[in-house]
Amino acid sequence: MAFAWNHRDISLPEVRIDFGVSRTLMHYLGILLGHLLKWEFQAERRSKSWIATLREQRREINNLLKESPSLKPYLPEAIAAGFQSGLDLVVREAPLTYDDLPPNCSYTAQQILSSDYLPE
Repeated sequence: MAFAWNHRDISLPEVRIDFGVSRTLMHYLGILLGHLLKWEFQAERRSKSWIATLREQRREINNLLKESPSLKPYLPEAIAAGFQSGLDLVVREAPLTYDDLPPNCSYTAQQILSSDYLPE
């Protein structure tokens, strides 16, 4: 039996918007996770600007998740991808190498999105 496809089964603008929103989510997560890593692994260089960046990225992510609740099931995958971008950010901006940093994200989604969480 062949699959009967109907052009009404999919809305391309919705797919494009969802893809764009998911890419935006990964972008914000990359910046946020990079700054969490810098906070954790460069305690001597902590600054108010890092706090401001963490607050801004968390606010953007939480707003995005409120506007597009369909992204919530995608969050673990987005965190994993964002973490890799965060590693790249840290290695590019800090005197650290990939070997100095964890290969996978150890922060929970709740910690990542919590306005008051800062790693030790």
